[in-house]
Amino acid sequence: MNRFTLTFSLLAALSLTPIINGQKAAELTVATINGHQVRLEHYKDFLLTTVASGELARLVDTILIEQAASDYGITVSAAEISERVKSAWLDMLAGGTEEEFLRQYQPLGFSKELTLASMHANAVTQLQLEKYIVATRVITDKKLQDAFNSQYGYDGIKIDVAHIMLTPHYIRANALKNNNEITYDQAKEIAEQQANECLAKLAAGASFSDMVIEYSHDTATKQNDGVLVVYRPGIYGEAFKNQVDTLDAQQTSKTVIESGAGFHVVRVNSRVVSRLNDVREQLSKSLLEAPANISERKNAIVDLRSSAKIEYPND
Repeated sequence: MNRFTLTFSLLAALSLTPIINGQKAAELTVATINGHQVRLEHYKDFLLTTVASGELARLVDTILIEQAASDYGITVSAAEISERVKSAWLDMLAGGTEEEFLRQYQPLGFSKELTLASMHANAVTQLQLEKYIVATRVITDKKLQDAFNSQYGYDGIKIDVAHIMLTPHYIRANALKNNNEITYDQAKEIAEQQANECLAKLAAGASFSDMVIEYSHDTATKQNDGVLVVYRPGIYGEAFKNQVDTLDAQQTSKTVIESGAGFHVVRVNSRVVSRLNDVREQLSKSLLEAPANISERKNAIVDLRSSAKIEYPND
């Protein structure tokens, strides 16, 4: 948390926690300068006249979240807040000790007490928002279909696909590195020849894993037996997709497939077909109970603002 962010956080803390350790926040001393005590109220006035104008919107959002939580009977337990604050504090320490951190930042005006109060206020707001999102979440057909495609494969067909890829660019770059000038067309011809050589070795009984190590130029899949982390139809063009569609599980292509990236030898390790109706209830439950994501947080605040009546003195 940088000093600017900390300033913003302190403002939120001031608005939500007027009492800190039994003492009025305004009466707390934040610094003593040549014997002169700077009260928190003075610091707040300074912030309000310098950086706080942009924070009004955040205060409005905080209150809207608080009101929404109240409307839906949402409560946040002390244990939940404590766990969130503890996590935020450890993140701030960044692996170091508290003593080291305070020794470095206290001379710069850092206050652990006020920062923990700020973290407490932020934890309350974030937990309220997250619970509000879960409580009001609606599962549409599109959300369900998207989740189904993501978890079970496009239209319920999840295919584990591996490939060995020979690329002209890789071959040409290696040649140039060794001071051997070749054209792209020459590199393309070499790549196709090597792909067919690999295919012949596979037909003669060589293992696919060994051929991945020997031939493939795809560094992203080479250390995992050539397996594509996520296979999406069309990722390497129509010819690649058509070849995958014709292969059974544990079957390797009989021909080399060309794509815009190079030449491929393709293998389908497994093919699992699922039906949405069979997993609809389970999938809906997981979607309804899933933690709120960043997009949902942003959208929830936009929706709260759009449905609220917010007036400012100068409107």
